[in-house]
Amino acid sequence: MQAVMRHAACCDEEEALEALAVAKKALGDVDIHYRERESGYTALHYAAQYGLVELATALLDVGSVVNSQTKDLILQNTVVQAAGQTPLHLAARAGEQEVAQLLMARQADVALLDVDGFAAVEIAKLHKRDGICQVLGVSPDALDKEDLDNRAVKAVEAGKIRAARQLDVPPHLRQVYTLKAVWSQDECDFVLQAVKAAVSKSSGWTTDRHAAYATTDMPCSRVQEVDAWVRESLAQRVLPELAKRHGWGNGTGSCLYFRDLFFVQYSAGGQAGLALHRDGSIISFNILLNSPEDFEGGGTYVEADDTAYQIDQGDCFVHSGKLRHGIRVGVKTLPESYTLSQFQGKFVRQVGIGYIIVGFVDLDEDGPAVLRSLLTADGETPGADPDVHRSTAFRKLCQQRSECSSADNAGQLCGDLGWARDQEEAVSPCLCSHK
Repeated sequence: MQAVMRHAACCDEEEALEALAVAKKALGDVDIHYRERESGYTALHYAAQYGLVELATALLDVGSVVNSQTKDLILQNTVVQAAGQTPLHLAARAGEQEVAQLLMARQADVALLDVDGFAAVEIAKLHKRDGICQVLGVSPDALDKEDLDNRAVKAVEAGKIRAARQLDVPPHLRQVYTLKAVWSQDECDFVLQAVKAAVSKSSGWTTDRHAAYATTDMPCSRVQEVDAWVRESLAQRVLPELAKRHGWGNGTGSCLYFRDLFFVQYSAGGQAGLALHRDGSIISFNILLNSPEDFEGGGTYVEADDTAYQIDQGDCFVHSGKLRHGIRVGVKTLPESYTLSQFQGKFVRQVGIGYIIVGFVDLDEDGPAVLRSLLTADGETPGADPDVHRSTAFRKLCQQRSECSSADNAGQLCGDLGWARDQEEAVSPCLCSHK
């Protein structure tokens, strides 16, 4: 369903329909409840917003929730689209009459209000979509435009307050810090060598996994040679330190999980840094994998401190995901006694490159933590096959939590626990409804 969402967000109806067909064929049942974490959008929201009638019809046919509501959409420190909007709200805003008619025929609730108190027909009137008002059974003239305008002004101010609250950094997370020598030089070299090997064997670094602030990266789960070691090492050396420092859980880190874990390459010839941004996590960290002598400058710039924090190889820099920050890796300066021609070839390409591993960490005392406890409990059997071990744990979790039977939800948990989704069929997670 993630592929359907990605194509729908790009207004690519044909590719989205093809991805939906593939998902139905591969899985039988499609995860109709999949939503974007940050926006709360479903694929149906995008189809409604962009007038993708055929896709909207196909999604409704497989059971997509017609009245699913969004989260606040925040840009530049203010809410630009209120939470609580249904696909009908978005179709009304965009003036997509055919989609609106389809949604009405599929029992869309015209009375649902967004968080600012606006119904879809009122959204249509505010955006001068009189035709939509007629589709929704209300004469545009029956709506008080002056009242709507006054309410819209108040909604903007209320949105600014909600945005500030959401982006506010809790006191215990306002200070950044460094965990020294989390990995040794040998361990960093070992991991980096495996990353480079994985990149060379695949189609290269990925550049499209983070839509708003794209990085040249490689998911940890795709570096199978070190994936399990990396996750176990971080779970033992980093997560407990985060938990103890911030008072999360019992201090062991068992209530924390990796929402995303990936390797990043910064280079003058490619991506030299990352603009100021916020992460979608409670807390984030990065570990420098190569020597700081390999490049000039560099480090994580934190806007609130107006400081670029630099670390040594193996150090772990930690900060709140809500703190605006950026990353910059400069170019290594060539000695004056050498000419560029003397540095051509592989060596030149290696100079001026910084490699880090980035972790987005969230607090969750439910799903991933439950699965981790199951893995721990079952892992005490001497000689137990680790793949069978994971499979058994997933089956137990599926018995406890019905929503974990969806392929996408389970895939996220798989990634959190070091299971690579493209492993052989024999080591599938054995999900209850997706065997």
